[in-house]
Amino acid sequence: MNDSERHKQIIDLLQETPFASVRDLQERLGVSPATIRRDIDKLHEIGSARKVYGGISANEVSTGARLSARPYDENRDIAVEAKRAIAEKAASLVRDGDSIIVHAGSTCFQLGIQLARRNVRLYTNSMPLAAYLGEHGTCNLTLAGGVLYREPGIIHDASASVPDFFASRFFVGTQGINNDGLLESHPLLAKAISELSRCADEIVLLADSRKLSIAPRNIVLPLSRIGTIVIDDGLSDAGCKNVGGSRNHDPDCKNGVAELTDHPVIAVFDLGKTNSKLFVLTATGKVVAQARTRPVWNDVGDLRVLDDAALFEWVKLSLRAAVCDHGVNSIMFSGHGCTFALVRGEKLIHPILDYEQEPPTDIAGKIDTLIPKYSETFSPALPLGFNYGRHILWLKERNPDLIHEADAILSYPQFWSWKFSGHKVSEVSYLGCHSHLWAPLADDFSSLVTSQGWREKMPELARAGDWIGTYVVELENGTSAEVAVHNGVHDSNAALYYYRSLGFEDFTLVSTGTWIIIFNSSCPLEVLDSRRDMLANVTVDHQPTATIRFMGGREYDVASGGWNNAISVDVLISVIAKGIFVLPSFAPGGPAQNQTGRFTGPSVDGEERAGAALLYVALMTDLSLDLIQSTNAIVVDGGLVKTGLYANLLASLRQDQRIYSSENPEGSAFGAAALVYGQVGSNPFSNDTREALPSVIAGLTDYRDAWRAMVESGHPSGRQVDHKELLV
Repeated sequence: MNDSERHKQIIDLLQETPFASVRDLQERLGVSPATIRRDIDKLHEIGSARKVYGGISANEVSTGARLSARPYDENRDIAVEAKRAIAEKAASLVRDGDSIIVHAGSTCFQLGIQLARRNVRLYTNSMPLAAYLGEHGTCNLTLAGGVLYREPGIIHDASASVPDFFASRFFVGTQGINNDGLLESHPLLAKAISELSRCADEIVLLADSRKLSIAPRNIVLPLSRIGTIVIDDGLSDAGCKNVGGSRNHDPDCKNGVAELTDHPVIAVFDLGKTNSKLFVLTATGKVVAQARTRPVWNDVGDLRVLDDAALFEWVKLSLRAAVCDHGVNSIMFSGHGCTFALVRGEKLIHPILDYEQEPPTDIAGKIDTLIPKYSETFSPALPLGFNYGRHILWLKERNPDLIHEADAILSYPQFWSWKFSGHKVSEVSYLGCHSHLWAPLADDFSSLVTSQGWREKMPELARAGDWIGTYVVELENGTSAEVAVHNGVHDSNAALYYYRSLGFEDFTLVSTGTWIIIFNSSCPLEVLDSRRDMLANVTVDHQPTATIRFMGGREYDVASGGWNNAISVDVLISVIAKGIFVLPSFAPGGPAQNQTGRFTGPSVDGEERAGAALLYVALMTDLSLDLIQSTNAIVVDGGLVKTGLYANLLASLRQDQRIYSSENPEGSAFGAAALVYGQVGSNPFSNDTREALPSVIAGLTDYRDAWRAMVESGHPSGRQVDHKELLV
């Protein structure tokens, strides 16, 4: 491609989007950054576009509305009374103890004045506001790092991705607003807003009504991302419709300030490998309906695959009932890991694989030589399809043309989002879950994706929870209803997001289900050990998080003989007194790999067998917590909470840490819903966790020490139990 062809493509792109970064153009045109920068210089020189910070911007068109931003000093003295009234209303949304982000701008500056002496944690990138708060404020102030840009008066670090600060609300102003969203003419402000919007549960827009007549070209955020708009009384009914809201005046608010909100009623489909569940949540976060089914996995030739048609039919029928009965207007998917779909056009071109199957030995040996280094992906080399990049390579070996025929490789939640929206996207929390496809430190696809030529088959990344399309539900009365489809999320990462949204910051999450997955954001990645099934998960906001996991739910089911009843403390004491131990492992992976699960000591059955299994899972969790250097608070979520004693056992084993458990065992589904609520600036969930008290169990510490010694020595002695016996 010659210079003229590249220049034409860049100009054509700027007709679709007003700003393109150097990296965007490099990926689109397939040339080096140096070539892109020369192209930008040339287009700027001849007046075809503008060279701006980080890339290139379209020339502003001539319209009746103002397109360029006034200097901060000039804008500060305009519509001051309206801005103060807006700031007072916005300040009423903030509770003592909240963590908030306040962006640069004159209206946000007024909000900062309102909050200066409040008991809040306030993060800002505004130099004028930081200077004011430093002199007049008593709030806990965190200032953005980086370079000071005196106009528009912000501090910004071009080399960083998102700040290490998470807030309940992000208060932001704007140069202009219409039904497309927030508008800015300054590319640096656009970039800063985009980054900060990923660090909060809710985005609150502060805008005086003049902003409806200002139309810069850069769309910073779509209107669907804004949860609340606080605006003065100059907002007309027509203007209200132009920003997609409903008007609700507060009679106690000065200057007639209005607040605009949306009210999602969400159908969350939490798609597990063994059980798939539906939860219908109202705008207040209340679950008003549930349904569940068991996905069907069929043997087709030498492969085990999902009956996706049957699951699709169940989701459609369940969604229709939820729309009819509860007025559902949004749909969201949370999905189990290790699964992908190959699609072309509107079709699935290969059945979805069950991740619990191993490629033939000769093929496995060949494809495993292609796996990236652990230091790049932080994905341990695991058997079966636990690294789903491995299963993609397997399908390529079976049919070299298959991957070439696909136009997209979709992660499992994104497959379902696509089925209902028609839009193909990617999502980082799923790609970053030990797939071999993501490099967390580079925040990019791995060398495996590049070397195999798969990058073009990876759709554009969208944040989990983002609106990506609509689905029309045909109702029984002959009418139809449109439902917003949101980009899906990896289930355990959804649970992590849920507890962060409740206010937990420095904590370890123990997410339990088929897998027990333990996240500790305070653990440095350098301590991760691939031999212990330790990895770096990636949060929905692209942050690598130290993780360790084992198949604890599956192992409990196998070792307990399928026990579904409660277990008493007396039974645990009896198991310990009799010297009955359960040793790893009853499933692949985990921190004690290549060992065969077994019982030692007297034979047991019934509740005693289940008690021994529960002690085993608790001890494996305790070992994993030590390996991942957990010393902070621990939150226990998921199915094992229902056993009644799991969290209390952990509290007994780890008495230097606070252990919290939730009466809500569905953190992944609620986290998926929280991502949708966050799109409209709502967070209806309250922290219902309770501190788990230690159970008084005689001999537990000595029992743990003896168990650890056997595990670390590889338990050479003991009575091995046949898998069939365990399933009785």
